[in-house]
Amino acid sequence: MKWTYFLPIAVFFFIACDDNPQEEIKPLIPMATGNYWVMEEITYADFGDTLLPTEIETLRIEIQDDTLINGRQCWKYVQSDLPEYIFYFSNRDDGVYEEARLFDDGDTTIFFTSGMMIWKHPVDVGETFEGYDTGIEITAKDTVFSTDLGDYSCTLYESFTTPFDRHYFFCPGVGHVATVTYNYTTFEREKKVIDMFVAD
Repeated sequence: MKWTYFLPIAVFFFIACDDNPQEEIKPLIPMATGNYWVMEEITYADFGDTLLPTEIETLRIEIQDDTLINGRQCWKYVQSDLPEYIFYFSNRDDGVYEEARLFDDGDTTIFFTSGMMIWKHPVDVGETFEGYDTGIEITAKDTVFSTDLGDYSCTLYESFTTPFDRHYFFCPGVGHVATVTYNYTTFEREKKVIDMFVAD
């Protein structure tokens, strides 16, 4: 009688211990209507041994709504510094894709589909891919970037496009945290998030 009750418990215990669910992969850019990121971009100039800010700009990135393009759910992604463009992004299993783009400057309207990967995700350190920039390499994961909103554990994407070396910091589940630009080896520009809303 003892074995009659003990065996099912033992089997259950073995199954429970053996169950090892995969860790949830958060999207690199969380896409939902109303999500936004406000970025402050500071340009610096080299005055002898001192770097001083010479220009400060603020831009807003917003996801307005979703639609279907070629049967795939896409999100309308707009940037205040590119008012003539509307980008349609999607999260696929291997990264963020630009599925389509609309250009409208008031005189000319052009809509075209692209289906181009712009950010690979998930990634391993050392991987490379082609996005908007050529020669993007993942040089770090779980690297901390500090902002006034807090510290974010980021994936670091580096683009070596002469004469610029851009470091893109993305925090999965949060989005674009910062971009640091170097002109050759000289620190030139920093863009980082100063306000955001990301739906749970």
